[in-house]
Amino acid sequence: MEDRFKILFDNSADAHLIAGPDGITDCNDAMIKLLKCRSKDEVLSIHPARLSPEYQPDGQLSSEKSKQMDHLARANGFHRFEWVHQKSDGENFPVQVTLNAVEIGGKPCLVGVWHDLTELKLKEQALKDLNARMTHELESAAEFQRSLLPGEPPQSEKYKTAWFYKPCEELGGDSLNIFKIDDTHLGMYVLDVTGHGVASALLSVTATHFLQGFSKTQCPSDVVHRLNRHFANEKYQNHSFTIVYGVLDLKDLSFSYVSAGHVGPIRIRKDGTVEPYESLGMPIGMIEDAKYGLKRIELESGDKIFLISDGIYEARNPQKADLGIERVYEHFKNERINNYSLEYTVNSTARAAYHWCLPEKPDDDISIVGLEIR
Repeated sequence: MEDRFKILFDNSADAHLIAGPDGITDCNDAMIKLLKCRSKDEVLSIHPARLSPEYQPDGQLSSEKSKQMDHLARANGFHRFEWVHQKSDGENFPVQVTLNAVEIGGKPCLVGVWHDLTELKLKEQALKDLNARMTHELESAAEFQRSLLPGEPPQSEKYKTAWFYKPCEELGGDSLNIFKIDDTHLGMYVLDVTGHGVASALLSVTATHFLQGFSKTQCPSDVVHRLNRHFANEKYQNHSFTIVYGVLDLKDLSFSYVSAGHVGPIRIRKDGTVEPYESLGMPIGMIEDAKYGLKRIELESGDKIFLISDGIYEARNPQKADLGIERVYEHFKNERINNYSLEYTVNSTARAAYHWCLPEKPDDDISIVGLEIR
């Protein structure tokens, strides 16, 4: 047994040493190499205290903490922990130490096995640095994405507007906007890219930039047809998104819209009556020559129009039940009957989706655009 132990001790790839009451009594070649010593005699001549820096990374004195580790090894038979040791040239390095309590020649000893963690720690640090860089880049991207959202909602003596946007992750696949086309037309839309993450966010940003080129176009059908022809291109293959795009004509208070795979506008009359409107076409980017019909709604004073993303009505509670579009309609109806403001209703609708998901968070972006005719 002693011969077998000696073979394992001498030929192990990990550094081994034996320490007794009088210091280090034996070590293997791996320990000599790890400590950058010239011979075994040099290792045996080193006092154990010289093999550690004055302090460990947690701030404890090495001399005090080493006593705790030795005590645990003797009390339990062995003890494994991470430690920072020091080579003969003063270089510090991390190791995983396993101390085994044994008896040799009638004297209590500790057999120490050191597994060098230098390479592992370097890889861990590299991963931490990469994660920090990615986090910074995601934060920068999220900030840029937020900069594309509308600023102060447009208002006039004829209408008021409000909006809410909250991505479920750092970057969202939703986008929305409310903008003046000219003195008599107001445009608005909610856009939802399939999926989540960076790819969806990039497509959302790209679509938003594309739409900015049509900010003076009064016909929603023209905008959506051009949008689809562009994104049905091969370079956007396997990516699609939905959108509801509407324009308010202040001359006759009509609201014209096109919905491409997206839930249509929701109209709330002054008396609380809810009128949902249909979706008229397939998602953007699926078929180049897809047709999108134009729908016109005649609005009246006191009417409210809401454009929402599916993150509202598909919000799931812990029992995996959706909030559902009918509950959303009921919420809008109650808010109107109680005569709550447009801004309050937009925000309370988002809160309703969040509360439905508690204690979890929604797993999709939440976007709402609201319009009220004064």
